[in-house]
Amino acid sequence: MDALDLLFRRIVLAAHASGALEQPLTVGDLLDSFAPYGAARRDGALDTHDDYLHTLMRLVSGERDRFFGDDLMQDDLKAELATPNPDLTVLRTYAHTKLRISTAGVSDILAGDTTIDLRPPTPIGSPRVSGARVAPPSGGHSATPTPAGSRPSTAPIVEPITELRPSGAIPEAFAAYASSLSAAAAEGLAAAQAAGPSGVTAEPECPYCAQALPKGRTTKFCPSCGQNLLVRRCPGCSAEIESGWKFCVTCGRKA
Repeated sequence: MDALDLLFRRIVLAAHASGALEQPLTVGDLLDSFAPYGAARRDGALDTHDDYLHTLMRLVSGERDRFFGDDLMQDDLKAELATPNPDLTVLRTYAHTKLRISTAGVSDILAGDTTIDLRPPTPIGSPRVSGARVAPPSGGHSATPTPAGSRPSTAPIVEPITELRPSGAIPEAFAAYASSLSAAAAEGLAAAQAAGPSGVTAEPECPYCAQALPKGRTTKFCPSCGQNLLVRRCPGCSAEIESGWKFCVTCGRKA
């Protein structure tokens, strides 16, 4: 599988696990819920955040007939991809545009190996857990009893090891990181790490590309993607949001 096939596989299995395959998805769902970069890079073939956005833009534009959507959107993305230096942020402007997944593509994915790590990316300030195991799609038994009312084991299930915040909590995590730049907060974090359980470490990550940030330094810009870490941005259109705003002035989405 190449990068495009791996990303499509992750989207299908994540949507299947959440019961969302029978309904239209939005571009924002793919970016923020079913295949955020921090999770998609686990599959390999996506070394940078730009690689991820470029591959996802190809999928959304209709390449290989994996997704069907608004013709104007797909034509716009195809035209942008054809330029020598495509603007990858264009994809975010279509965050609320709906897409339909190819039925044939879904059947091919579900007929193959469905074992995949569907843990959400670790937000900034949350503990990073190593050695997490993913339960097989069927035939396996977890050491942890299955809670009543949970989904059957036909979908990929991650064994609960520790409580992880969902990927949609990035704005709150980003605000927490900005406030932790003071020396007092840094000392508190060091103390918490010293008192934490063995094998669990907390490492700051960029909320935009999920790459690790330098420790013990005041970091205003991400060294991996160059994004300004001290600026709040709308989760819908990525426009800058000033402190105290409850809604984005560009797209109207709740901040």
